[in-house]
Amino acid sequence: IHALLIGIDKYEADKFKNLRSAVSDMQNVKSFLEGDLHVSTDLITVLQNEAATYEGIITALKDLASSTNNIQKDSPILIYFSGHGSTATPPDGSTIDSRIQVLVPYDASPDGERFLTDCKFGKLLHDLADEKGDNITVILDCCHSGSGTR
Repeated sequence: IHALLIGIDKYEADKFKNLRSAVSDMQNVKSFLEGDLHVSTDLITVLQNEAATYEGIITALKDLASSTNNIQKDSPILIYFSGHGSTATPPDGSTIDSRIQVLVPYDASPDGERFLTDCKFGKLLHDLADEKGDNITVILDCCHSGSGTR
């Protein structure tokens, strides 16, 4: 199993209330992978608080799909996000709904800059599946995660 684990308790912008257990929930998933499933630490990427920026998350997802890593086609991949989720108005008005669902990275700004939209996240997952197969499990431990893998 290859895993990308993201946990955010503290946010750069004051608009986003700090959380108390997102990082500990992520650490519990990591402990389960290492202890119960015997997953090697070098197969687990952790982004926590300040490391879980918009660019950091996107880069980590693209790195999973990269041909330069050791992930074989159809190997199991786990992506876990624990932090804030929200809704936002699409900048270009391109959806039928007036609101879209987003993951909130550490450095998201109150005006919606650096939100990871459901469509962008879905595209990154699609690219990952194209490269590594569709044996991907995504756990979104956040509000407004219903369309997270659109």
